Amino acid sequence: MFENIKNINMKHILIIIAFFVVSVSVNAIPPEIKNDNSLIKINGIILQKTNRYDFRDDSVKTFCCLVDSIGFDKNGKMISYYNFFPYGKVKVNEKYMYTDFDSLKYIVSNDDDGQPKSIRSFEYVFENNLLVEKRNMFADNSVEERSVFYYDKQNKISNIIVYDEEGGQKNYIFFSYQNGKLIKRSKLDRTKKTVENESFEYNENGKCVKNLLNNFSSNTSKRKEIFYDNAGRFIKIIESNDHAEEFTYQINYLENGLISNVMVLTKSDKPIYMLEYVYLYEFEQRNH
Repeated sequence: MFENIKNINMKHILIIIAFFVVSVSVNAIPPEIKNDNSLIKINGIILQKTNRYDFRDDSVKTFCCLVDSIGFDKNGKMISYYNFFPYGKVKVNEKYMYTDFDSLKYIVSNDDDGQPKSIRSFEYVFENNLLVEKRNMFADNSVEERSVFYYDKQNKISNIIVYDEEGGQKNYIFFSYQNGKLIKRSKLDRTKKTVENESFEYNENGKCVKNLLNNFSSNTSKRKEIFYDNAGRFIKIIESNDHAEEFTYQINYLENGLISNVMVLTKSDKPIYMLEYVYLYEFEQRNH
C-alpha cells in the first residue's frame, strides 16, 4: 500500500523494531518457540549482518561494532534479530514466528543468556482475502489493542480505527490516494483532533521522491527527499528537520545489485559513519 516510501528505513538503517514487549513468565511462551533453538539453513543470498564504521575528526574510517545480525527462514522471512551495543553486549535479542498465511504471530524477547523472558502475540481476521482486524494480545490472551481496517472500492485501505484494551476508540487513521498512489496519511486522537499528517510526492515513474511528516503533538516536522538511479534503486536520501539538522544517506551497491554500504553524511558532506552490509551466499550448500 505504501509503495517504496515505507521501505526507506529498512534501506538505510537496516531495520527498526517498533514493537513494545510485555514481560511474562517463560511458561506463557508457546512450546514451539520455547523448544526451538536451532538455526534454519537458508538457500540463496541473505543479509546476515551490518558492521558500523565511525569516522574520526581526521576522517579515518574506524571499525565501531557489529550493529545487527539477522536470521531468515528458507522462505526469506526474518526469524531472528540481534542488535549489539558497541562493546559487544546484546541490546536486542528477538525471535519471530508466523502464521500459516505469513503474518507475524509471535515476537519473543530473550534475556542475555538467550532464554525467553517476554512475548508479544498477534491475531488477524480476514474477509475476502483482505485484513479487516488485527489484535495485539497480552500474555493472558486479552486484547491490548485492536485495529479495524476499512477499504475503498479499489481495495485500498481508506481508514483504520484503533481501539484500546478497554474497547474505547484510541486513534483514527485516514488515507488518501491519487492515481493509485498514497498521497496523504492523517492520524487523529480519541477526541478526533489531528495529531499527525504525512504526505508523499512521486516522480513520473511512480517512485516516491518526497515525504513530509508533521507531528502536531510535538510540533515537529521531518522531511525526506529520495533519489534513484536509472535502475530505480535508492542511491541517496536526504533527511532534515525543524532544528536545521540535515543528514544524507548515500547507498552504494555491489555488482550483483545488493547494497554494499550506506554512508551517512552531515549537511556539509562530512562523513559520520558507514554501515557495511554482509551477506551469506548459498548458505545451505556451503554447509553440507
